[in-house]
Amino acid sequence: MSSQMANRVDSRIYRPELAAVQFGHTKGTLFFDGQTGVWLVHSVPKFPPPDHYQYPDSGTDYGQTMLCMTFTYAQLKDIDFRERGKPDDNVGDRERVEPD
Repeated sequence: MSSQMANRVDSRIYRPELAAVQFGHTKGTLFFDGQTGVWLVHSVPKFPPPDHYQYPDSGTDYGQTMLCMTFTYAQLKDIDFRERGKPDDNVGDRERVEPD
C-alpha cells in the first residue's frame, strides 16, 4: 500500500519529462559602488524582462524566492563568489531517490 501511495504521489509531483520545467534554479546579480553593495538572488523564471520592469506570469507557479542582501564595499572581499557564474554549474543538484 505504501509503495502504491508513493508512486501515485510521485507521479503527481515529479515527472521526469518535465524536469527542466518543474525544478527551478537560482540566479541573481551583484552591483556595488565604492562604498556599498547589493546582492539580489532569486528563483523567478524569466525575471526581469530586459527592457522594462514587470513581474512575469512564470513567477506565479510554485514557490519563488527573492533575497536582497546589502553589504559594505570592504565586506566584498569576504564573500566567496568563486563558484558563482560558472557555465553549467549544478551546485544545487541532488541525487533523486525513487520510491520503491
